[in-house]
Amino acid sequence: MKQLLLFAAFIFFFSSAIQAQKKLQPVTQSAMTGISLPAGSKKDGRLLSVMAGRILLELESKKAGTPIGELELLVLPPVAQTGFTADSLVAQLANTGWNIAAVLEDDKYVWLQKENQYLMAYFSMDGKETALYFGKPETPPAL
Repeated sequence: MKQLLLFAAFIFFFSSAIQAQKKLQPVTQSAMTGISLPAGSKKDGRLLSVMAGRILLELESKKAGTPIGELELLVLPPVAQTGFTADSLVAQLANTGWNIAAVLEDDKYVWLQKENQYLMAYFSMDGKETALYFGKPETPPAL
């Protein structure tokens, strides 16, 4: 009986680990913004990542009076590998028609606006990976 329980626990944790990896899907373009992404980029759909990304974006979006609705969480390879920096991101966003409004308190956040559409963006580079999160506010922000 004990061996059966251990085997069942092993199968559960192994299948959970495999399922978590399926939640990281390769992408070449951001669905929300239309910008091109460097090779090796992935869309992150893991539950804990989504929850953490929502909290991270809403900490800033609530200052503009709006919660975040739809999310797009992207994990990019490190800058040393791809050369994709904040300047690259700004250039791509501008080339695809997005207006960029900086958040004065934290340079990792910006508001994006294109026609009647708004997005909040979070961009963080570290040695292992680059995080690029987009969130669509439920109502237009009070900027």
